This record gives sequence, structure tokens and C-alpha cells, in this order.
Amino acid sequence: MSGDLVTLVKNDGENVQDLKALIAKGATLDHEDPQGNVALNYAVDYGKKEFVKALIEAKANVNPKIPLVFPDASANQDYEAECLELICKAPGFKSIDFRRSDDEARTAGLNPLMWCAFKGKDHCIKVLLANGADVDAINTSPHENKLSALHYALKRSEANPNSVRLLLEAGANIEYVNGEGNNAEKLAETNEEYKKILSEYKDKPKNKKGALGPAAQRGMCDSLCIIA
Repeated sequence: MSGDLVTLVKNDGENVQDLKALIAKGATLDHEDPQGNVALNYAVDYGKKEFVKALIEAKANVNPKIPLVFPDASANQDYEAECLELICKAPGFKSIDFRRSDDEARTAGLNPLMWCAFKGKDHCIKVLLANGADVDAINTSPHENKLSALHYALKRSEANPNSVRLLLEAGANIEYVNGEGNNAEKLAETNEEYKKILSEYKDKPKNKKGALGPAAQRGMCDSLCIIA
């Protein structure tokens, strides 16, 4: 029975009651398949929110050997935000990844907040900030010029003022100068909307919301990570 949960989730099972029945019969929550994945790995990657919820409620390990990874370019914003919230609030949670496609491999070292700013995932930015992500964390990868989440949001090829506002509302440092010698104002100088938004927040008192969430209190801000 130990492998039944993995089999059920992998084989496109959609009835969460079947999953709950197996759990009630004593199925091993964290049984690994030959690839090292557990049922929760597949539930997250396949976008099965109710399965994710049931497994977490049953105390499945939210830090399996192979990290939990959200599917690449997920179009279901509600799924991403709701599942991310469930995982971030789970006891003992340490890290979560967002899968990257091959052409995005250059984005080495981005933590989830940076990644979501880079991709314009406002729904996930809100959850990450509420759960302790460090709004001013810096990407120290030698290929990424020490950019912050705010800088990634401002450098997006497609403008997304909502991401910028969310980060500024959380107290993102406008004055920070990255490895390219640019601060936020310099990055925004060709975008009038960004310039206006930055001017609104420049003199406001800093409100570091990202440092106050449950994940921060558990000392997990820095372990929120992206793995290629």
C-alpha cells in the first residue's frame, strides 16, 4: 500500500476522496517512487490543489528529498496562490521552487520572490511577502549583478506596475544600487508610470511587511529558493 498514494496522484486520479481513503487505511504519506518523488511532489507539480491540501492536512512532509516544484508557466493563478499559501503555512516548511524552462536557465540564483517579480506573478508575490520573504534580498549569483526583487520587476520586458507597487508597499529599498551601478530610479527612467510610482513611495516610511510573516518567525526567509 505504501506506493498507492504516488500511483494515484501520478495516474491522473481526480477524486480526493480516493486519496483520503488510502490515507485512512494507513498508506505511507512520504513513500518515494524510484525517482525519489513522493505523492506531494506530484500533487503540486500536476496542479491538484485538493490533493495538496489533503496531504498537508494528513501531515505529509512538506520538505521532501526532492523539493516541491510548481509547474512551469502555470496559467492557473488561483491554484498557484492557494497552494503556495498552504505550503508556506505548513508546519516545518522550508523551501519551494518554481520550475524554469530551458531558455530561462540564465536566471540563476533567483529566490521565489525575485522569480515572481521577474515573471509578473503578483498573486504569488502577495503570498510570499505575507509569509516572510525578504523583500530586499539580493541575488548574489556572479551572473546576475546583485539585483533585488524590485529590480527584477522594473527590468521586465513587459511592464507590470502591480508587482512594483506590491514590493514598494512591503518596503523595498528604492535607493539600493545593484552590481550594474543602477538603483530603482535609474532602472525606471524610461518608463513614466514606473517613475510616478517610485516617486509616490520614495519618501514614505518603510514598512517591512516581508520580515513579519510566519515563515520569517520560523527563520525560513532565506531558505525560500529556486532550483533550476
